[in-house]
Amino acid sequence: MGDSLLAFFTIDKALEIFNANKAKGFWGENPTDRDLNEVSALILSELFEGFEALRKRKFADQRYVAEFHQCAFYNEDLTVRNSVVAVRGIFDTKGFEEFIKDRFEDEIADTVIRCMDLVGYLSWEMGARENEPIVGVWGGPTNFEYSHELLYLGFQAHLYCFDRELIEDWAESNREFAVNVINFCIAVSEKYGFRDTLLQHIELKLMYNTTRPFKHGKAF
Repeated sequence: MGDSLLAFFTIDKALEIFNANKAKGFWGENPTDRDLNEVSALILSELFEGFEALRKRKFADQRYVAEFHQCAFYNEDLTVRNSVVAVRGIFDTKGFEEFIKDRFEDEIADTVIRCMDLVGYLSWEMGARENEPIVGVWGGPTNFEYSHELLYLGFQAHLYCFDRELIEDWAESNREFAVNVINFCIAVSEKYGFRDTLLQHIELKLMYNTTRPFKHGKAF
């Protein structure tokens, strides 16, 4: 597993994602009032969207992803498919929506972001040390069936994801669920051949999200 990918999974980065989503309105004025079952359901919804994209063979062009990422993050003008995808410092939302958004890899990246958001919230509430890696992130075996794992993670969410009023170790249970889903996403990227660009997909989606309206134009 590439060091750059594993290095992404830190408490600092989780808090950064949580704060960005809080600023977009997803956590309301008081984050502790949010129903964590909703957060877990949204994580699962991204996995289901990924399954649907896989079923429809909606994949991103990985060469395009790498070049788009270089253009967006390294402030270079690049020509991709005979068109400039970004001018220095400007994120090309239309290009992202046309070639990357809602593809299988993008949905897996979305899932990771949702998990990091949950870990970030838990770290914020429990006062976790910011300069620490997220314990337990390493990936997983690739000899799996996506549908089987999807159902298993749904069952695990039912067992693990409790609100604070129900069990004493509610925070650790929710964190463990999020980490298990992150490991599954890493394994998915390995199995389907985009491990080397998973971090690029995550970073591009995070940048795209900064251009979106309050709650990304959704109810929750």
